[in-house]
Amino acid sequence: MNVSKSLEEVWDWKDALYEETKELSKEELVEFFNDNTKEFLDTMGYKKNPVKEGIYKLEKINVATTAC
Repeated sequence: MNVSKSLEEVWDWKDALYEETKELSKEELVEFFNDNTKEFLDTMGYKKNPVKEGIYKLEKINVATTAC
């Protein structure tokens, strides 16, 4: 079977995530994904605005970028 390099990379990410979270309780998993989601959204320039409990709308925010 011929597998693309992109698919292999996704499998590697999946395996790494599994290894990082396999010992966590359900509560720890929720915290892990909530923290990582917030970090990702901040990086991508979005914020979560609550619509009602447990439901959010993503909104784009202006993010000032600096050249390195």
